[in-house]
Amino acid sequence: MSKKVNYVVTESGELLLGRRANELGGGHIDLAGGAPVQAAGEVLFIRGQVRMLDNTSGHYHPSGPQAQAVAETAFQEAGFDVAGKYIEKMWDGNAWVPK
Repeated sequence: MSKKVNYVVTESGELLLGRRANELGGGHIDLAGGAPVQAAGEVLFIRGQVRMLDNTSGHYHPSGPQAQAVAETAFQEAGFDVAGKYIEKMWDGNAWVPK
């Protein structure tokens, strides 16, 4: 079974997972309760393991090595192997594409 969900890492370092942005009440801003975050994006789980992690967030627009490090650390501390699975993306005006 596979599932892609949104994630945020709060300013205090807490990892929160939730529904995708196109589902009511499941956007990054909803997960964070409107507060600033250190990192945000989408994560793909396949059979309970992280297969892909990115920075796709239309509200927060996280990017760069700091956002990646925060996201990877939060997932590792939650017990997930994310080594080599982070993809930095950017908005090209039409879609999120690998940077």
